[in-house]
Amino acid sequence: MANEYFELGVRDMMNGILYHADIADDIIYITNLLFENNANALIIRERGVPKGIITSKDIIRALVTMDKEPSEIFAKEVMTSPIVSVNSNESVDQARVLMLERGIRKLPVQKGVDIIGLLVETDLIRDLSWYREKRF
Repeated sequence: MANEYFELGVRDMMNGILYHADIADDIIYITNLLFENNANALIIRERGVPKGIITSKDIIRALVTMDKEPSEIFAKEVMTSPIVSVNSNESVDQARVLMLERGIRKLPVQKGVDIIGLLVETDLIRDLSWYREKRF
């Protein structure tokens, strides 16, 4: 039964709500964007092209470790780049393995060259629990 769950496509499990910021945006702007949208991560773009990802954990780390004012800390200094992503056609199991191997909690989902959503570790756990309850 759980095997059927892991055979589902990533596109069926991803969160399609995605927020973006520019590589030149400061941490104050990015933090406000995350807070206003109740989000934990966003994609960083340079001239419209995805270049990295920033999570709330990345922001906290930057604020604690960098000897700068928040207005002087920019996305390009904090983001994880290059983006490690999964294709929207891949299975949940393939994505799960990649997340485990790379220590990724928020995995961008790509369709072609576009990032169309995020696959989030907590969503996988919650959805697996729901799926198991439904099946038994």
